Amino acid sequence: MRRTRHEIQAGILKSCVYNGLSISQLLAFQNLSYKILKPTLDHLSSSNLVEYEIDKRRKFVRTTAQGLQALRAYETALALMDGRPSPHPVQGLVKPAPTALSKFKENNHRALT
Repeated sequence: MRRTRHEIQAGILKSCVYNGLSISQLLAFQNLSYKILKPTLDHLSSSNLVEYEIDKRRKFVRTTAQGLQALRAYETALALMDGRPSPHPVQGLVKPAPTALSKFKENNHRALT
């Protein structure tokens, strides 16, 4: 079964979280061709989700703080859509806007008291 573009991106972000990986390590760990990996890394880099670190002759890829936040949001969204509890606590939940009916009830309640 083929992986979606988002699954590939999430896999790259997850692989590079703790230790930076070289391009060849990333190719092996993610089982990708260079033809697929290069444009994906370019996109993730331009979105500031990964950064390159050059050490001597090797180029390492590391997930940025913003990339980690995107990975957590992706995992949370997948879990919620599958009906599972969120693997990461959702911060800053937005209260739904009050409906017209609830505003009407609230206004009538104030008028009666």
